[in-house]
Amino acid sequence: MRALCEIYRELDHDAKIHRANIAAHGKLTVPVLASGGAAQTLAANYPGMCEEVATNVTGRLVPDAGHWVAEENPDGFTRMFLDFDRAARAA
Repeated sequence: MRALCEIYRELDHDAKIHRANIAAHGKLTVPVLASGGAAQTLAANYPGMCEEVATNVTGRLVPDAGHWVAEENPDGFTRMFLDFDRAARAA
């Protein structure tokens, strides 16, 4: 149980490290895919969360999927990822 919760204990420490890195080096400039299952409550927040650390963010939600996107809608997940990859390589 302790190991399971360690990720939550480190959130503030990780945020401090990320803020310092962004201040020193700027945000990521590589294409970033902010994705999730459309049925997930917080999924609409993913693009904004990614924009905190990256400048080139594409938000895509996969329909008919929640937390386990690739398992719940493998065709939608594959299409989303391949479309993003194709566009990122063309840019």
